[in-house]
Amino acid sequence: MVGVSNTTVSVVLGDIPSPHVRVSESTRARILAAAQQMQYRPNRVARSLRYQKTNVIGIYTAYGHLNPTVPFTAQIIGGLHQGCDDHRKDLLLHGSYPNRSAEEIYNELADGRVDGLILYTWPEDPLVERLSTSHLPVVAIAVRDHVYEKTLNNVAQVKARGGILIGLGNDGDEAFANTADHSFSVPATNPHLTPLLTVLPLQLLAYHLADRRGCDVDQPRNLAKSVTVE
Repeated sequence: MVGVSNTTVSVVLGDIPSPHVRVSESTRARILAAAQQMQYRPNRVARSLRYQKTNVIGIYTAYGHLNPTVPFTAQIIGGLHQGCDDHRKDLLLHGSYPNRSAEEIYNELADGRVDGLILYTWPEDPLVERLSTSHLPVVAIAVRDHVYEKTLNNVAQVKARGGILIGLGNDGDEAFANTADHSFSVPATNPHLTPLLTVLPLQLLAYHLADRRGCDVDQPRNLAKSVTVE
């Protein structure tokens, strides 16, 4: 109908950059116009099966309804929303509703209905125990800050339940490193600068995990040579 390949149509309608195909604005406009004429809508379920991801990040809280007028809560919601928006992901809010069990929420993560789950709850929450006894790894950041001791307590609970722990701590913290199944460290520094150090190994961890899963790690940046379709 528009005289282009199926790959070019998939790149445009899927809105996913390709490392091999670059589509001109005129061709993109023709494809979108044809799709609108045919009333086409991408199937998100099929897309998630193909790419093995849903682009959905879940946040679970057992503290009832999150009140956005509370500064701390607003920072959590706002920061997660901005982070998901920057990476073109959706944020799904879970609550401890009477009709939602910990097993149901865990299954959403284990079955691939969400790509990750952020917990905002207390250590005794049933979902924490369910996750710690699962095959899913737990990434713990235990640098020496004001919540260091609390983090160590949570780490101990994960290990006591047989969980798989990937730990990021400070150089020389042998106790934490020996607790984790896999560990790496960064130098201790000013608390305001710590996030700049911890984000680097976490990005490398995400890179290598994505690479081992067979994901195209260059795709978001479109670094490979490309072909323009006129």
